[in-house]
Amino acid sequence: MDEEEEKQIKEHQETLLKISMQSGVSLLKEYYRATYSECWKCNEDILLFTWPGCRNENEEITPKEPRPKTVQYRYSKTAGINYWSNTCPYCESLQGEFFLYSEPDSPLFGFTCGDDSIESYKADIKTLALQCNGWW
Repeated sequence: MDEEEEKQIKEHQETLLKISMQSGVSLLKEYYRATYSECWKCNEDILLFTWPGCRNENEEITPKEPRPKTVQYRYSKTAGINYWSNTCPYCESLQGEFFLYSEPDSPLFGFTCGDDSIESYKADIKTLALQCNGWW
């Protein structure tokens, strides 16, 4: 990893910590991968979490406990189903999976979480930090 990548990762982690402190949402490590975005409804900066298997289309993967308080099993009117999703800690709006993962300018566009190992966690954190800072 070069010096510029290390700087981007450090800045990403500092922003995550700042948003965590402001929102009261804890950062949980080594299973949950975190990034951030603005809530589509209230425009507050919020943490977004992803985890191994969260986008598994063949079976629903229940995220491990303890879960971030903003990862909730909610009904999506748009999708017409219940699923584990990110929600805004300020206005409680569901942050839809399509927006988070499928829109080209979305915070998790094209991201697929690795497995539940320390190596995958480290690689995923690096990817999310660089992606969030516009390196892709």
